[in-house]
Amino acid sequence: MFVLLVSIIAAFECSAFASDSKDVILVLDTSLSMVGYGGAYKSKNILNQVKSSIANYIDGLEDGDRVTFLTFDTEVRIYPTIYVDDDNDRDILKKYISMTEAKGAWTNTFYMIQAAFQKADKLEKEEDNQIVIVVMTDGIDDPPPYSKHKRLNIKEISSRFNNKDWWVYLVNLNEVKESKKVAALKSELEKVSKHTTVIEAGQDPTKGIEKDLPEDIKEKENGAGRVILSILIALIVIIIVLGLIYYFYQFSTLKVAGTLEYWNNEVLDPYITTYDLNKRAQKTITIGKGFDSNVTIRDIAINQPFSITAVRVEKLIKFVIQPGGKYPIEFINKEHGQYLENGDIFKVANYTFKYTNAV
Repeated sequence: MFVLLVSIIAAFECSAFASDSKDVILVLDTSLSMVGYGGAYKSKNILNQVKSSIANYIDGLEDGDRVTFLTFDTEVRIYPTIYVDDDNDRDILKKYISMTEAKGAWTNTFYMIQAAFQKADKLEKEEDNQIVIVVMTDGIDDPPPYSKHKRLNIKEISSRFNNKDWWVYLVNLNEVKESKKVAALKSELEKVSKHTTVIEAGQDPTKGIEKDLPEDIKEKENGAGRVILSILIALIVIIIVLGLIYYFYQFSTLKVAGTLEYWNNEVLDPYITTYDLNKRAQKTITIGKGFDSNVTIRDIAINQPFSITAVRVEKLIKFVIQPGGKYPIEFINKEHGQYLENGDIFKVANYTFKYTNAV
């Protein structure tokens, strides 16, 4: 049981360690609305502030994470996935971000979601990391007029990527909180993953990206860790209970069985007394004179009782006889063996015993 517990703990430690690494997909809206043109609700340029906040967010990523950067407007651009092992890797990501410009005339949200989910699905198949998708947009779905998808409807996507354990964040950079467009986009994203969260960052993109986003991710990580710990504790408790039941069963079935006949050789015509050991239902039975014996023989004159103990040998129950004090066990029908067998006759001092086991 100890080996099993160690194996389970090690497996969960490996699982927990693997879940510490994340595949982060950062998606940035690069349509003209991000620099104050074409937006229905805002008229200021927030792109540089958002880019700076993303760079600071990248500084907080853990070594071992993988990051994929996407931009979208009329088209979707996917940058190479970067393994974050040191600051040099973080600098590469920051360079991608710093070079980003908002020049797109349209906001093709459908193709962005499709590309992000396809990338997430591919990354998930490559490594067992937690998928984190962060979509930073003003929430305006404005596809080009020639697009097949005039409105955002991802039923086709959700049918391929449903019930995913992805953490999807919609960072709303629109100054209008809880707008209908953002709510609609969140509703669509929830069809793929119920772990969809909206972070309102329109009033303060820095706070939303650098503080609220990592805090929520950390809270989810801690929650996942607590779930793993709870499962581990539950498994350990179950194993301990099963182990106790098993050992209790093993112990409860270890009982001395059979009958013991006794007679006194000092008497010319000795009477034979039979003791049923099954009635004692004990693992060890002591035979002697006095209250410290399970089988009390009044006319036996030995200072310390001898004993018969049930033991398990390769799934079989056998009985070991052990002398008490200075009186040895002398077998008459055989040489002294390790176990008491059916039909054995033995002497203790000047008293003779015959053991019978009907099993």
